[in-house]
Amino acid sequence: MLQIYSSMGDVAVVVLCVVLSLLKHSTYINRTKRFRVVEIALGLLVLSAISNITFYSLSHLVGTIPNVVFYVLKFTYEVPLLGVFVCFVSYLDRLLQIDKDLRHKNLFWCLTFLSFFAGLMILSPITKFGFHIVNGQMVNNYFLNPFAFGYVFYIAIITYGLIRYRLFFFGRVFKCIIKVTSISVTTVIAQAVLENSSFIVMSFFLPVFMMYYLFHSSPYDFSIGTLNYESFNYYIDELNKYGKEYGLLFVNFAITGVSIKINLDTKKVLYGIYQKFFKNPFVFRIEDDVFCLVYERKNFNLEKYESLKKGFLELYAYTKLDFKFILINEYYGLKTVTDILDFYKYLAEDMLINEFHFCKEEDFQKFAKQQYILKELKDIAKKDDLNDERVLVYCQPIYNVESKNFVTAEALMRLNLPELGVVYPDMFIELAEKNGYIHTLSKIILNKACMVIDNLLKENYRIDRISINFSMLEFKMDSFCDDVLSIIDKYGIDRDKIAIELTESEKNRSVSLKEKMLYLKSKGLNFYLDDYGSGYSNLERIMELPLDLIKFDRSLLILSADSNSYKYMVDNFANVFSKLEYKVLFEGVETEDDENNCINMKANYLQGYKYSKPIPIDNLRDFLSVN
Repeated sequence: MLQIYSSMGDVAVVVLCVVLSLLKHSTYINRTKRFRVVEIALGLLVLSAISNITFYSLSHLVGTIPNVVFYVLKFTYEVPLLGVFVCFVSYLDRLLQIDKDLRHKNLFWCLTFLSFFAGLMILSPITKFGFHIVNGQMVNNYFLNPFAFGYVFYIAIITYGLIRYRLFFFGRVFKCIIKVTSISVTTVIAQAVLENSSFIVMSFFLPVFMMYYLFHSSPYDFSIGTLNYESFNYYIDELNKYGKEYGLLFVNFAITGVSIKINLDTKKVLYGIYQKFFKNPFVFRIEDDVFCLVYERKNFNLEKYESLKKGFLELYAYTKLDFKFILINEYYGLKTVTDILDFYKYLAEDMLINEFHFCKEEDFQKFAKQQYILKELKDIAKKDDLNDERVLVYCQPIYNVESKNFVTAEALMRLNLPELGVVYPDMFIELAEKNGYIHTLSKIILNKACMVIDNLLKENYRIDRISINFSMLEFKMDSFCDDVLSIIDKYGIDRDKIAIELTESEKNRSVSLKEKMLYLKSKGLNFYLDDYGSGYSNLERIMELPLDLIKFDRSLLILSADSNSYKYMVDNFANVFSKLEYKVLFEGVETEDDENNCINMKANYLQGYKYSKPIPIDNLRDFLSVN
């Protein structure tokens, strides 16, 4: 005897599955392996629902058409439903990031039992256990059949898994899974009691829909009508996969560092751009206030770019939203989303407010160079080899005005990279600071400088001191003092042979700076203030710090040569520092006049191209005298 049946439930499942499929193709959900499992489950539900509809549509013809038709339809109705259980288990395993071997083991046993229950269904006509046809009558015990046994088995497995791993779920998510699963099981039990099978497939659809909604929800940002970052990631991967040519337009509204409020004006700007100038573009919200429009590159040219700029400025005149506008019409080998976003950030960093930038190949070449340097810096930091050959020590000898010879020098850093050769500090210091690699570089320079001092002393050269620049960021590190002292002590040289140069700025002021300076000062090290006159340093702050020497920036030397007023001012600064027992060094001395001017202003030390350009530190011997 067949259960009561209405096709309404199964038709609804097919329609809903088709709608979900359309939504998937209309957006760019990140189609992870977990999402593939959901797609398989939806396909199995459609197959099951169609088989069930067909089965009951033909049921009045039993005895007229071959019985095998009904057996096949029943099989393709029940087995896919149990297959949905297998998908659910596999999905949870991936969601919980279960060990790969255990995940494969779980999948193997789930498929094995699925095969077992499928085998029982195939044998039902012979065993009479489950659905079978006798004398033109369909017979099926709802509670005693392979499908019912399989259902109970898989529910037990899923329940056990949810209880065992409940702490791995976010609380509300776990409760949602439990509630939806409970509703599905209750629906099946109610159908069995009422001898109705209209909503069996629907009860299996509910957990699949829950997975789709909870973990693969809409990629649209409804406040602005754009797609999200995950969609951008997937879309770019798809375009690259199929070799599609595309361009990228980035617009950044958060110029002041304060997130803008998404409003009608913002929408007008975005909609105005892509409706007027592009055909079928996709707009993605990369960050709160950074948007990217992806368009077909074949229909774009410089003439259109100029029109776009004009149109955008008209919109800006209305909205007054400050912006940075970057158009990448050629992607120069940028393949991954990470590469693209790094390139965008590299370009945006140095742009002015309300500036347009049309990317050229030279932009990418500079970016590629920077990325290569960054990769090498990362490798240098990772290896932490204090003798790394890629880090070179140069130096500039310092002239002692009183003794009229060279007994000190400033250590200078260079990189020697396989693909670029010698790289100067302006190409990598800021990069190293931003990415946390600067301390490793400083340790290497200190180590090599100490090694040179040790060798010079052993060769009986007179060397009073070598100064080394350290980043203010390093003073914030807990290990800074110990790192410096351990490297110096490794060579057994006097600690006063090393001076630490620092350049202070307001953003890098900290209490720990003075504390660590005092500590290292007590251990014998010297401290120089670099670039006085070019930055933030003031007299009050200088008096607070345990400094030994003030280095006057070349800009002060130039000003003092151009104006008597400036000369008077710089001369008095130098006199004040001398009376306060600071040593004074003038940088950038290039001519005889520069030298005389500095000496007249009570300089103790002079440094510049008049005496030497920066040289490899091993060449310092050429300037030193033997004791």
